[in-house]
Amino acid sequence: MTEGWRVHEPRFAIDGDLQNEVESCRCGGWRTSEESYGAAGFAAHLKDYGAPDYMVEYWVLWADIVEVPYGSLDREQVAKELSDYTMVMQGATTVYSELADFSKPHTRPSAVVEEADRRYRERYAYMLCERAWELSMEGDASQTVDLMVDLAEEWHQGIWEEYQRDRINAEEILAKLGTKKT
Repeated sequence: MTEGWRVHEPRFAIDGDLQNEVESCRCGGWRTSEESYGAAGFAAHLKDYGAPDYMVEYWVLWADIVEVPYGSLDREQVAKELSDYTMVMQGATTVYSELADFSKPHTRPSAVVEEADRRYRERYAYMLCERAWELSMEGDASQTVDLMVDLAEEWHQGIWEEYQRDRINAEEILAKLGTKKT
């Protein structure tokens, strides 16, 4: 990646309508306009010169929040934003863990959604198998039981065999313990 973008520094307006906003680049190659305005316009200018995405994002999203008059960082505002960020990351970790057993907050959301979907399909398929089993034990050999098993298999392939194996294992354990399943 080219480092040419590093020589581009913002110039902040000292007075007038744009006071405290990015008004131009010190290189003279960009000036705020209706089409390319303020910090976001400066971000587009940096992007044109090969700035990395994180710097472009900084100027688009953060510069107007954490830089106060003339490009100085406002430490208190930075601390507030980082505190909010920490809270969001901790919340994401909790949600990701609950939904998909992932602990890293930087996990791709699509991976979390896919895993949560897989887990819920498996859980619901297992519950459907349990109900199909109960109906078959009650003597219901209807097409409904077959449809329930087919649907469970559609949600999670191999679930009927897995359910039956779990059921048999549980009954064997209960028999060894000398108790009866009710």
